[in-house]
Formats: sequence, C-alpha cells, structure tokens
Amino acid sequence: MKKYEYKNLEIDIRSYYDQKLKNIRLDEKFNDLGREGWELAAAVEYNSGGYLKCIIYTFKREKI
Repeated sequence: MKKYEYKNLEIDIRSYYDQKLKNIRLDEKFNDLGREGWELAAAVEYNSGGYLKCIIYTFKREKI
C-alpha cells in the first residue's frame, strides 16, 4: 500500500497587493515544490466576514 506525506502552504491574501508579483511568487513556489516531488492535492479558500482571507494549498508526495 502506498503511503503519503502532506504539506500545507497558506497564502495570506492581504500580503499580496500586486497581482503580477503574486503569480510569479506562487509559480516559483509551486515549481520548487514540484521539483521536490510534491503534487497539489487541494486548494481551499478561507473566508471571514464575507472577505477572502487566505488560500490553503495542500500538497502530497509518496513516502519512500
């Protein structure tokens, strides 16, 4: 049976004002994680008071 390990990456929306910089940073981070064998498993938005506060990305990779 395969076993997996998981990693969460929480992105606080308030810390990303420039959309272009936000996308570059996320692309770089996601590519780094992919090179390490991590695969995106889920993305969940966290809202509070009707406003988007953060997005939590969950990655998984097979344990060796």
